[in-house]
Amino acid sequence: MKIKVLIDFVDLSVNRTRHVSDVFEVTEERFSEIDAALPGFIEKFEKDVSEKDIDAEADKSEVVDKIPDSGNKIDEIRVYLTAHGIEYDDDMKKADLLDLIK
Repeated sequence: MKIKVLIDFVDLSVNRTRHVSDVFEVTEERFSEIDAALPGFIEKFEKDVSEKDIDAEADKSEVVDKIPDSGNKIDEIRVYLTAHGIEYDDDMKKADLLDLIK
């Protein structure tokens, strides 16, 4: 099942920070564990898949695979960092985010 993050939290099972609006796969059991420990931090994510969603996922996978540079948007850099388990602060500037990659 997919879940959506409503409030930032550290996911101890994978040692990574989950940020608001992140969507990721979990088992029913893991959903129950997180929801019990952090009520209101996550919700089940159910969305119809459309062609637009598929294109967005393709674009996202390109961002995750390619090492970002100063030409990327901050959100694209954050997607890369999150996908590679690199923690960052939400208030970090683009240059600081890029420095985390090096």
